[in-house]
Amino acid sequence: MKNNSRKATKAELLLISFLVKKANLILNDNWQEDLTVSPMDDGGMGSLILDLDSDTDAKRTMGSQASECSFRDEDGMVVLAALNLDKNGKLFELDLWRVDFNPLKTLPLDESAYY
Repeated sequence: MKNNSRKATKAELLLISFLVKKANLILNDNWQEDLTVSPMDDGGMGSLILDLDSDTDAKRTMGSQASECSFRDEDGMVVLAALNLDKNGKLFELDLWRVDFNPLKTLPLDESAYY
């Protein structure tokens, strides 16, 4: 694992899994166990760099957006979530943006919250 990388939380995995399914991405069966995440410096919005290959230190760059959804934070504010892939088509980042630019309060623990 890299310096600030960690395993994803249950809520983060739920959202990433939802976006992977929505994008019809084909990943190996144990991708959730292999996934590590690194928080991005985004003012507390909760965006994450995603990595399935902990041995690579190669400089990765944004390729394309795979899927997106929205949900409401616990105070009712809309949050936009996008799953981005790198130039090689591998999971790259979970980009979260609260429309009022304030820090994210919480991620839903129920997939039905995503729209």
